[in-house]
Amino acid sequence: MKTYLDCLPCMMQQALRAGRIATNDEKKIKELLDTVGAMIKDIPLLAESKLGFLAVKIVNIIFALITGIIGYLIGF
Repeated sequence: MKTYLDCLPCMMQQALRAGRIATNDEKKIKELLDTVGAMIKDIPLLAESKLGFLAVKIVNIIFALITGIIGYLIGF
């Protein structure tokens, strides 16, 4: 699965939804979104990169960030 430009807003939405499921602490959710946003700027598109980033791998990283920032693992 390639990483397309259309994937990027969806990744932010997933982070927001998962953050809200994990906690009601708006500051932690904002920190999560800031971190994911900073990460997104460095994600190359597969067609432009030899790194071969996959959208699924990136989403796994986002869920690891949720655990690290919020301290709660949610299972999807």
